[in-house]
Order: sequence, then C-alpha cells, then structure tokens
Amino acid sequence: SFIDELPSNIEIIKLPREKDDTDLHHAVSEGMSRGFKEFVFFGSFGSRPDHSMASLYTLYNVLKSHANGKILGDGFQVQIIENTSLKIYKDPNIYVSIFPFGGAADGVTLEGFKYPLQNVQLCMSNPIGISNEIDSNIATVTVTNGILVIMIINKNL
Repeated sequence: SFIDELPSNIEIIKLPREKDDTDLHHAVSEGMSRGFKEFVFFGSFGSRPDHSMASLYTLYNVLKSHANGKILGDGFQVQIIENTSLKIYKDPNIYVSIFPFGGAADGVTLEGFKYPLQNVQLCMSNPIGISNEIDSNIATVTVTNGILVIMIINKNL
C-alpha cells in the first residue's frame, strides 16, 4: 500500500492488495521466520480503527510467539503482557492505562501508582484502569492470570 519511492538498496517484498492478513501481520511473520525477536510498530494506530485493532492482535501474536513488541505512536506506546510484570519509570508527563485483553485478567496489582490496585480482577465491561499516574521512581504493573494491554500516553495529547 506504500506509494512513495523507496531507496534502491533495500529489500522490497510486494504483496497482493487483496489478501487474508494485514501488511503489518505479514511483515511480523516474515521477521519471525528470519529469527527476529524484537518488533516495534510505527504508524500502526491511526485513522483506521479496524487496522488499529488488527495491530493489537498482531502485537498479541508477537507475545504468543515468545518475542517482544510494542506499538509506538505520536505521544504514546502500547505493550501487551501476560502472566508477568512490567516496570515503568516515572515521568510526570504521562498517563498509564491498562485494559484486560481477551477476557478477564486476574491478580492485577499496580504498585507505585497514584491509584494502586492489589490483586484485583479487571473485566472488559468495566475500564477502571484508565489514566493512572506514577507516584514513585518506578511503578510496576503485574497480572498473575491473564493478558493486559498497557498504554503509556503523553498527557499533552
């Protein structure tokens, strides 16, 4: 779908316009087949909400393939964790929002946040993890059983 000129010294893989997967999903699959384990998606959240959702699913695919990934956008980043913890360093200019993904997430604990949680269940029907702030030098998000989408968003957006 890219229409501008590309440098002649890079590898180009042309895909048919009509296909079963997105360009991003195909690119990640290609990277995994070549042994890559770290993925950063740029420009995958935008004006098309269907493609933004597909980007989340592709990020989840990265996680399930035992690789690391994140989505970076203009003033935000998105990560997905499952049955683990994530440390986030204090920045007074960010909000941290967490959402369960694919069902309930159990044992959710937020330490070092303005609004802490201790061993709670987050459900998709009640988004209580929105717009939290970090109170200590390092905050920790933990989920013991389930999947969380973690969004770190610049307050100036």
